[in-house]
Amino acid sequence: MHSFTYYQAAESFRDAERADSSFALPYWFEAFTHSHILWGEEDTTASYQVLSRLGATPEARLSKAATQLEALVARARGEKQLAMDRLRSAAVREDSLPPVGPPSWLIAHELLGARLSADGNSRDATAQYERALANIPNRSAALLGLARARAASADRAGARDAYSRLLENWRHADSDLPAPMEVRRGAMK
Repeated sequence: MHSFTYYQAAESFRDAERADSSFALPYWFEAFTHSHILWGEEDTTASYQVLSRLGATPEARLSKAATQLEALVARARGEKQLAMDRLRSAAVREDSLPPVGPPSWLIAHELLGARLSADGNSRDATAQYERALANIPNRSAALLGLARARAASADRAGARDAYSRLLENWRHADSDLPAPMEVRRGAMK
């Protein structure tokens, strides 16, 4: 979409919809393909037609997108088990979809890995970050989480490898920021 290939993007999103018709993001992204703001073209009727395939009402559509959001709300409320259950459900759904377009901001495996790390379960956190990277190779957030989880589980070689891969991603990052400094130190251990 960001290269103005709206028709190709829409077809990719429809492929994702066919893979899991209950997952909301592909429908929303397909709806966005009918909005060409730079050209002054917006087909809201076509956008609403796409969204109506997901659910007849805004409430029905929102209910299908709720899993990750419910997890974040549950975590904020201190409902740790509910948050973990929702994140596990979101991760399973995420695995059923082909990678389409840029990754969403909320990657269920990363969220679950972060929660497991915070709970001191670095072994399971490592598995979640590895799963995220299987879906989206070299994603920086997943590499950072993986490096930290491996370091917490005393896997120095594995942590060094993840930090080194991340260092390659961040080779042009500002050197005085905390995360790149951590990555450089981790890659040298």
